[in-house]
Amino acid sequence: MEEANGQSISVCVAQLGARRHYIIPLLLEKAGMLEKFYTDGYAVGRPFFGRIARVLKLFGFPKIASRLISRGHTGIPFSRVRSFDGLGLRHAIARRLVKDTAARTRNFCHFSSIFNHRVIAAGYGEASIIYGFNGASLELFQHAKTLGKICYLDQTMAARSVMARELSEAVTNFPNWQPNLSLPKGNDMRSGREKLEWALADRILCPSHFVMDSIARAGGPLEKCVLVPFGTDAQIRVHRQRYRKPDSPLRILFVGEVGIRKGVPYLLKALAKLSLPYECKIVGPIELDSAILEKYDDLASFVGAVPRSEVQSFYDWADLFVLPSLFEGSAGVNLEALASGLPVIATPNSGAPSVKGVKFVKARSVIELSEAIHQVDKEYESFRPDMFTLREISVENYQRKIISLINRDISLWV
Repeated sequence: MEEANGQSISVCVAQLGARRHYIIPLLLEKAGMLEKFYTDGYAVGRPFFGRIARVLKLFGFPKIASRLISRGHTGIPFSRVRSFDGLGLRHAIARRLVKDTAARTRNFCHFSSIFNHRVIAAGYGEASIIYGFNGASLELFQHAKTLGKICYLDQTMAARSVMARELSEAVTNFPNWQPNLSLPKGNDMRSGREKLEWALADRILCPSHFVMDSIARAGGPLEKCVLVPFGTDAQIRVHRQRYRKPDSPLRILFVGEVGIRKGVPYLLKALAKLSLPYECKIVGPIELDSAILEKYDDLASFVGAVPRSEVQSFYDWADLFVLPSLFEGSAGVNLEALASGLPVIATPNSGAPSVKGVKFVKARSVIELSEAIHQVDKEYESFRPDMFTLREISVENYQRKIISLINRDISLWV
């Protein structure tokens, strides 16, 4: 394990689900800091899961099979992994059985608590730092603090208690657009867990200024927060030439859940105001009412959900990426679009990085969004990301920032 001031640095990571493709345990393993990695379902390096996936494909469930065998990363030695597979299976079934927001929240908190107690029982090894994720670390941190461990909280999403405030205006402006959407309560069980985690954490890692601001708005400890923007391991294609004839239509792309939270209604209203030739493709699972979307068929092509392996082809097609999201932590699609050489128009709420290639517009502003699209079309080359952008959003830069933070904190606190 790496050392700082003679102190051995090792980290125990506890992660429900496949958050950000296991980037945290992977980066810590590369840095020689990963002591143990706990999760709730891990298939890579385990032939048994390959056999299950083949059976699922035979019975007509290729998407579930694909998701199953993608759980894990070859860069993380399985000797460091402890996976509670039965718990993960029960959690997956429970998620599919419930529909309303309150029930999903109760399920998440229930399985998070069970997961944490499994981790506690298994032990932390020689880890000096316990690394958890927002909403799913409460019991783990409570126990770790009794042992004098340092607790890191990865705040992947903005404060949950702020979500309802951010979404309520949009729901009012677009009634019946997303019938199954129910706003979370600002004081629900998951929000309560999150606030207790903030109190226990020694350090809260925030991927964007929007996340940090949301913690402050929720009354959280801003002094514990540090900005660590996410990085991407997407294939860098910024040098690919994008020749556009003067009279060619601007190719606009959206990737994400096609719903109110991602700001799709505002995008459609902005497209209706454009006075330039364009094509628009909206890619992702559709949550909005199909009858309403039919009225906008002449403005955009609704592609629906596609396998992750096919998303790059849409970045390659596009000239401009747009994400008018209302509530995020830091949307990975912004980084993927920049890595593909696309200018990005996004809201601060989307968590997009402040780098060349990103033009920010106010959330819920149709006029600003429409004007920004016109401006990028007229000054296209000046809005494209450059090599400095690529360095800033690289996964290597993300790793450097996390490892530097850990080394600094260990030097100060131990």
